[in-house]
Amino acid sequence: MVTASNNCFSDIASVTITTITNITATLNTFPSSTICEGQQAAISVTTNSSSANYLWNTGETSSAVSVSVSGTYSVTVTDACGTVTVSESINVIPQITLTANASSSLYCPGDVITLTASGADNYLWQTGQTTASITVTSAGVFMVTGTNSCFSESLQISVTQGYVTDVSITSGDSILCSSSETIILQSVLSGNASIQWNTGETTSSISVSQPGTFYVMAVATCNTDTAFFNVYDKSVSVEVFANPASGMVPFETQLTQTSLNADAFSWMLNGNEVGTDTAYLYTMQEPGIDTVWLKASNMFGCTDSAMVTIVGETQSTVFIPNVFSPNKDGINEQFKIVFGNPSAVESVSVEIYNRWGVKIFDYQSVFGFWDGRTYSGEEAPDGTYLYVANYKLKDSEAVEVRGTVEKTGSSR
Repeated sequence: MVTASNNCFSDIASVTITTITNITATLNTFPSSTICEGQQAAISVTTNSSSANYLWNTGETSSAVSVSVSGTYSVTVTDACGTVTVSESINVIPQITLTANASSSLYCPGDVITLTASGADNYLWQTGQTTASITVTSAGVFMVTGTNSCFSESLQISVTQGYVTDVSITSGDSILCSSSETIILQSVLSGNASIQWNTGETTSSISVSQPGTFYVMAVATCNTDTAFFNVYDKSVSVEVFANPASGMVPFETQLTQTSLNADAFSWMLNGNEVGTDTAYLYTMQEPGIDTVWLKASNMFGCTDSAMVTIVGETQSTVFIPNVFSPNKDGINEQFKIVFGNPSAVESVSVEIYNRWGVKIFDYQSVFGFWDGRTYSGEEAPDGTYLYVANYKLKDSEAVEVRGTVEKTGSSR
């Protein structure tokens, strides 16, 4: 205050000075900084400035905002004397998504099944237990309630009662007697169960054509049974041999065999059994062809048959001509030894000599012949020639015959 005066008058004047303090701000949240999903929190600013301006990190410029998402919300408050920033963290409690499962939905006697819940903060089972996982030893429907600070949700888990049934499968071994055979493996099941073979089939029987071990499993609700089937290859094979296979009658031939998996033999001739040994000595009495069969078998019922033919021959007649005429008239063109039974000839050799004793031709075949020409291919002159013939018939001694043959009708 100041006073001014003169000789006549006086006056008083005053000045008011206001002191402004620094700006301050605080945040108030309603109903709380922790809210439930679906709710909103109102955040308002309290400041000591009557002329303050506001800028929230959400972009709003009012003194209060409403939010529904978790996060940190800040506001900058400004007036002529300064700036201040304050913040508030909002936590939104979400809805519960409760899940529950069982380690097995089927209870069999003696099982211990674990029930597990997830998705909540706290759990309460109808058994009174409050852990996320519990164990049960019986079938039934089990309820669990999951909660957090805002919400609650309940679920049920069903555990079905399984039963032990009288499940059994009867099996056995089987025999294959040939590679082309197919046999049926038949399982005999008692009890209510499903069937599963190791081949993939689910029928009570399967067809197999190969040896091996096969198994089938019967599966009931709480127990199983497995049966094994062994399939063995016991096929029989046999071959028969005759030594000799032919000869001049009468003669004996030894019949032998080689076989696999055979332990019984039956030699058959004309439908009649003539022997049961592993070998058979057969006498060929008459000329012709006899067929001997051998049936081989084993204790498993597998069989195979084989046959051998035996040729009975008569003593062969031998004819040696004494003249021939290779003149191309188609009559008596060749000199050759003619055998009545060529199959009875084991060997033959014929040599032709001229009158000076020079060998001019020979042959060693039962069907060979001399056509009147020499080794060089030239036609020999007409005249008398010496032959030396050696031959052997089966079951006979070797024979040598010397003689002459007259060649006529030369084409020279």
